Amino acid sequence: MEQRGKHFNGNSSPHAPNGVHAAQRLVVPLFQRKYVWNQENQWEPLWSDVVRVADRLLKGPQDRHQPHFLGAVVLQQVQNPIGRMQTWTIIDGQQRLTTLQPWTDEAIRVRTQELSEVIMQIWPVPQHHRSD
Repeated sequence: MEQRGKHFNGNSSPHAPNGVHAAQRLVVPLFQRKYVWNQENQWEPLWSDVVRVADRLLKGPQDRHQPHFLGAVVLQQVQNPIGRMQTWTIIDGQQRLTTLQPWTDEAIRVRTQELSEVIMQIWPVPQHHRSD
């Protein structure tokens, strides 16, 4: 997520037709307070919550799980011309979203790297074709 008053891009829309994931932009308006969360009071409790839920899901992936409330996020849709990226203004939840974004990015990066290593074991690329 970029700094206040600027945009960052998400990549899935609950309203996209037929399961298509459309790019979105979330805008943190200038009237929002500066980022004030800290490790002890907000990061650690949020991380513990994420880990607890992840552990539960990993231990019983086929089990039926109750939804988990991670906190409120309130967005206001911005009217855009047809064909333009959907934009939302963050009304509430900016601190939480700002905290979760780098965690999510890192989880995706690590998982992508792990998947790439598995693929390389299954379908190794000859040394002369590798780009690294």
